[in-house]
Amino acid sequence: MEEAWYPPSEDTFLLMDALELDKELIRRTVGVGPEPCCCLELGSGSGAVLESLIQIIGPRAIYFATDVNHRAAVATFARNKSVAEVIVTHLADGMVWKRMGGVRIALFNPPYVPTDEEEYLRAIQRRDIFASWAGGHRGRQVIDAVLDTMDEWLAPHGLFYLVVSDVNGLQEVTKRAYALDCQCDVVISRNAGDLERLHVLRLEKHR
Repeated sequence: MEEAWYPPSEDTFLLMDALELDKELIRRTVGVGPEPCCCLELGSGSGAVLESLIQIIGPRAIYFATDVNHRAAVATFARNKSVAEVIVTHLADGMVWKRMGGVRIALFNPPYVPTDEEEYLRAIQRRDIFASWAGGHRGRQVIDAVLDTMDEWLAPHGLFYLVVSDVNGLQEVTKRAYALDCQCDVVISRNAGDLERLHVLRLEKHR
């Protein structure tokens, strides 16, 4: 039976481990800046990563999640319904994060699997589980789209945790982050199967 949303997988657990490694930095970042602190997971899937972030920070923040897949949004809400607002939308489209001083902590396990253009467009149109992994050319189309808009929603000195694969061009993504006036560091890396190596990047916005 086909999954209705992206289930917790190796990349999910890698991102959760990165948050655990960085938990003190995350707590310090939450404590700096205007209140309330806004935290956001893009493409939340099952909601497991957001749940980990909530366990680290607690009630000091307001939590949001977005997903284009309605069923994924329902799953995220069911898992975090007491503390998180879940919105069915594409990434951060239509959101008004700047009214809250921007997003202080952001998380994204993007669709990073390389696909042809037809498969990528079909995933966007279907808005189902395929949208959770179909990343277009070099697996970079959604990653690049998020980086293009990051300055609009990430707060000054905010942290953005992003999963990337070697096939996406780790050095290129890192260079792009620096070009966007962000510090960019690899928090954790891990092999996923025999051919793929995954990384979690921490982008910290300078201003």
